[in-house]
Formats: sequence, structure tokens, C-alpha cells
Amino acid sequence: IDYANEMGMTGDLALEVEIADDQYSKDLTPGAGNGLLDGGAHIMSGIIGSPNNVAVRDLLNEECIPQLLALTGSPAWGQVADYPWTTGILVPYTVESRVYAAQIAKDFPDGATVSLFYVNNEFGQTYAEAFKDVADEFGLEILGEQTIEATDSNPPTSQVTTIASEGADVVVAVPLGAGCISFLTEM
Repeated sequence: IDYANEMGMTGDLALEVEIADDQYSKDLTPGAGNGLLDGGAHIMSGIIGSPNNVAVRDLLNEECIPQLLALTGSPAWGQVADYPWTTGILVPYTVESRVYAAQIAKDFPDGATVSLFYVNNEFGQTYAEAFKDVADEFGLEILGEQTIEATDSNPPTSQVTTIASEGADVVVAVPLGAGCISFLTEM
């Protein structure tokens, strides 16, 4: 932003950044968004999470406020006719799951067994459902599924123990945030 302003990349318009923290809670996103709008914001960008983006999508589109780079890969994005002021930035989780399945099939041409681990929210569930939808197509057998709640800060010890006992060729894991570290540590 500083560079763009210094180089005059937006002509006479000076860019300013205001940050509001919704604490990754969809219930707090509208208040954070309204506070920014009340302060004169003309663009919203970088809202993390599908439910959080949905929480302000109608308001921003009604007000013709660009909702740029929604940080979600939910397949619900891309509804240009209904939400022309909203754009995403991430590959849809359904596409990404298909790519993972295709790569596993390439690495295991005679078929593979898979254990799934995912956070039990829209993010993790969408990945898991998309992966399960294409598993047969790629010769993959899902041995089991383990989940963790998004609010659970404990390491997923019992889930990883179960995954280990399944003896899968591959583990497809979709943890969230700091859960990535605790999952990998447990593995």
C-alpha cells in the first residue's frame, strides 16, 4: 500500500488500510464490517472463512462495496449474477480435492487406501465430501474418517492413534490454523 501510494499507482487517490478483527467468528463479522463502512471504507478484502464472508456478502453487494479476495475456497463463490461485487481468490475446495485424489492415484497406480482427518466445520466437511465423491473414480478406498472441532485446542491424539491403526497408504488431512501444527506433531 505504501509503495502504491509513493509511486502514484492510483493517481491522486491515496490508499489507506483499516483492519477489523472478527476473531474468525461469523457472528462478529457484520459488526466489524459495519464499523469499517461507518469509517468510510470503500472496499473490503481478505475476510477469512466461508461463513464470515457470507455474513457480509448481502450487505456489501446491496451497497455496491467490492468484497475482494474472499479467503475461502467454498464452491458457493462465483455466483456473479447474484453477487457481482464479490470475488474469491482460492481454488474451490472441490477442485482441490479432485487434484489431491488424482495425485494419489498417480503415486499409487494400483489403488490406495486413505484415512481422512478434517476439522468439523464447513471448510473441512466440504473437502472431505468432495474427496469422498471422487475417491472411487481414482481407485481410492477410504478406510476411515476422523474429525476435530474447530474450537478444540487439544492435540488430536486419539484421532491420530485411530488413523495409525487403520494402516492407510495415505492420510488426507484438512486441519485448521494451529491445528495443522498439532496434527503434524501427533503424526
